[in-house]
Amino acid sequence: MKLKSQLIGFGMLLCLAGCHKSDPAPPPVIYSFKPPSGIARIIVYIDGLNFSSSIPDNKVQFNGIDAELIYSDSKLLKVIVPVGSKTGRVTVTVKGQTTTSASDFVRNVWVSTVAGSGMFAFKDGNGDVARFASPQQIAFDAVGNLIVADGPNRRIRKSTSQRPRLSYPQLREVMWEAS
Repeated sequence: MKLKSQLIGFGMLLCLAGCHKSDPAPPPVIYSFKPPSGIARIIVYIDGLNFSSSIPDNKVQFNGIDAELIYSDSKLLKVIVPVGSKTGRVTVTVKGQTTTSASDFVRNVWVSTVAGSGMFAFKDGNGDVARFASPQQIAFDAVGNLIVADGPNRRIRKSTSQRPRLSYPQLREVMWEAS
């Protein structure tokens, strides 16, 4: 009888010892991200550990600016680089635990010549036929035309680019980031 009581007591002790609050999930780990540099709106793949496979449980930032997550599993996050982000560390937060990348994501800026050829002069014309002395300030009008202050030529010039690869949102972002 004494042995039976001891076995029951030992079994209860084991049950109580096994019924403790579980340890918190391990923190996320960033091994790498690819590509290591780029412009806004490109997709970046973050390789690591302890990510959540539920997108809302993960938060990714590029130098403090929230990124849009488009895929997640326990070892991979697929995110879109946010507009307005700058060169800096990538952070991943999963259920309140945050980790920071060992290296910076280098934020590039996309630039395109919409008029002129780099030759110092004044000449009206389309595309690379146009000549500027020193374009100093730029803006967009209400319909998306590029307005350029060409200081040495004492001119305000309007460019309505005919290049199909160039779009107003891309230009607006470049000009905003350049300031």
